[in-house]
Amino acid sequence: MEPNLEGIGGWLILVAIGLGISPLRSMHGIYVDLHVMYASQFQEFLSQRPGVAGLILYEATTNSIFLIALAFLNYLFYFKKRNFPLLMIGFLAAQAVLILIDDVAAIHYFPRHPPTAAIQSIVVAALWIPYYLCSSRVKATFVR
Repeated sequence: MEPNLEGIGGWLILVAIGLGISPLRSMHGIYVDLHVMYASQFQEFLSQRPGVAGLILYEATTNSIFLIALAFLNYLFYFKKRNFPLLMIGFLAAQAVLILIDDVAAIHYFPRHPPTAAIQSIVVAALWIPYYLCSSRVKATFVR
């Protein structure tokens, strides 16, 4: 391994930014989901469509799981732990599957719902998983 590849640099800067922003996105998703579940202005809508409440609960649960996982991944990343790349790969794959399930369910209730989140998470996984597997910088950085 080349010593100049050690540390947070190169494409890992984008990973650092993403890991910093992603927990905030998960917290926002949890807030929005819980607001829709419990705000009085949405109760009539939810009572007319009982499956939508289950979908919103699924989203709140997955966002909570993402938040916990991201907090742990941030720890692993900044302390350059050896198991970060493998766990990040697992997270990206699981996230893509869980978001795909959510989008398919949303299309069932809202036929015009675009599967934007699923496509985005699949593309992100398709780009970053090979990076974590093949990058010399990743191999040189996460050694503790």
